Amino acid sequence: MKNRRIILISFLLVTTLCVGIGYAAIQDTLTINGTASADAQQAIDGDVFFDKENATVVSSGSGVAEAESGQEAQSLDSVEISEDGNTATLKANSLRSQGETVVFSLMIKNDSPDLSVKVTPKTANNSNEEYFTVKYDWESSTPSDFAETTIANNGSKTLTVTITLAKTPTADAGESATFSIDIDAVYDTGVGG
Repeated sequence: MKNRRIILISFLLVTTLCVGIGYAAIQDTLTINGTASADAQQAIDGDVFFDKENATVVSSGSGVAEAESGQEAQSLDSVEISEDGNTATLKANSLRSQGETVVFSLMIKNDSPDLSVKVTPKTANNSNEEYFTVKYDWESSTPSDFAETTIANNGSKTLTVTITLAKTPTADAGESATFSIDIDAVYDTGVGG
């Protein structure tokens, strides 16, 4: 009986050893290695810009420019877009009485064929809040809803800038103000989001 046990235990050990060696002989490890890369097919810089063709000015201001002899009077209000489309310079010079407004409409275009862009306004500045209010809004948004928005690839959004004379100037020299706002435009690449 003792011999039987030894034979049975030996047989089981030899069988287990053979199965382990046999598995090791037929088992293999597969490994996958690789790399991926993509080159930009469009330049990202300069693809978000103010569109010169779609910049407009609407004024209720009562001031007009003096016309030279034989010339038509020019508006005192204007919008100029820089050559690269990154800066819009607004001039509101026709305001004379409290409540008069000048509304500038500035189309911001995203010409990227693939990427949407997140557009985020930063802090706005107004040097003379006693006499002028400056309000920024996205067209078709609720009033004072000037927050981050997304412009789809090959899309656009219109920004309206409304300048209102809050108080009628009484000084002979009048009043003036400078105002500015920076808007960050960051392409949504889907990375790190």
